Amino acid sequence: MKKLILLVLLLFSGLSRAQVPQIAPLPGCSSDEHRHSKLSRDPDYRNRMREMNDYIYQKIQQSSVNRQSNTVLTIPVVVHIIHNNGPENISNAQVNTAMAVSQSGLFKHRTLSNR
Repeated sequence: MKKLILLVLLLFSGLSRAQVPQIAPLPGCSSDEHRHSKLSRDPDYRNRMREMNDYIYQKIQQSSVNRQSNTVLTIPVVVHIIHNNGPENISNAQVNTAMAVSQSGLFKHRTLSNR
């Protein structure tokens, strides 16, 4: 009798798992899918991509030579703070402090990378 009850419980537990919805995998990036599709359909696409990447690489190399100067770049930044008018709202001083910290980190990185 115990074996029969155990068997019924085991079967029931297996059936109860069948009712749990399976989570579908997240779809991949559409741009990756498009690129793979393009690579398989257009043999010249790979060459054009290689030429474009080579061009970008050359421009980066040229600009890195120009970056050796002490030119300071100004990058406009917009900060959006999403809150419910509660304690999660932060002050302008906190935003300015965060920007100062990130700028000091960039300047340290720049001086290290120029050595």
